Amino acid sequence: MAQSLMRPLSIPLQRVNMPVLNDAGVSLDVLRLDKVDENISGNKWFKLKHNLIQARRENKKILLSFGGCFSNHLHALAAAGKQFGFSTIGVIRGERPEPLNPTLQDMQNNGMTLEFVSRSEYRTKDTPDFLEKIKKQYGDFYLIPEGGGNELGVLGCEEIVMDLWQEEGKQPDLICLACGTGASLAGVIRGVANRCRVMGVSALKGGEFLEESVLDFLNKGERFNDGMNTDFSGNWQIETTYHMGGFAKVKPELVHFMDEFSLLTGIPLEPVYTGKLLYGIFDLVKKGEIPAGTRIVAVHTGGLQGLRGMKGILEKARR
Repeated sequence: MAQSLMRPLSIPLQRVNMPVLNDAGVSLDVLRLDKVDENISGNKWFKLKHNLIQARRENKKILLSFGGCFSNHLHALAAAGKQFGFSTIGVIRGERPEPLNPTLQDMQNNGMTLEFVSRSEYRTKDTPDFLEKIKKQYGDFYLIPEGGGNELGVLGCEEIVMDLWQEEGKQPDLICLACGTGASLAGVIRGVANRCRVMGVSALKGGEFLEESVLDFLNKGERFNDGMNTDFSGNWQIETTYHMGGFAKVKPELVHFMDEFSLLTGIPLEPVYTGKLLYGIFDLVKKGEIPAGTRIVAVHTGGLQGLRGMKGILEKARR
């Protein structure tokens, strides 16, 4: 099990050449986590890794987690369960759609049991009463929080950036990634260990709460500390102005940017996380808020499977 979940030997780092960057004297590379695994895509591979190892240590046969009908996390969890021999249960917010959307169909095809609950009941998912009810229904399980946001998820995300300092003279000045729960951002901050600045771009409206979440994840991560400098104050920030109206919201300017970026670079984006991330980086470069000479690494956190369910929305935004 642990051997199968070894970190990939290398993660592609793709240079982006576009006039806006060249004119500003800024370099940008995209760390292609979307290339890590075809099914356990992007940062989800890193968030799940140590959770799966821990579940095996505890001799748990069932993995359970939560999410919406288009959840990248549940999609990856179902694939990981099939690949590594776990049964999986996805507790899903809202009514069961008929027919199932492509994300849910993939989950079911990978053996995940889909448990749909009302939105009001979903809000109680972290309470002892709800979890006891699920346990009576499905038996003992290993619980992974929504989005994979726990200490073990943070631990895995430390590994995302570990190769970026291997080549002398090519170290980044700024690492950027989109964030929803703050777990991946906290892991990257810990992995960077003050060697450069880190910027998160909130995918959610009102993302100011993420700062507290990241601090909480950083503090919880102390138990994994192996002597690294754990004073992370001052080397990271969260941009909260590029949410495009809220989680999974789409605006025409975002879609047009994504189309142009993908056409010129060959790098596919999706509008929930990575599109907002790159849009925000380019806007900050245009405004001069990222100074000339900065080497940026943008972390592509995957999630491309969700594009299948957004075709109509994206086409509407292009008109």
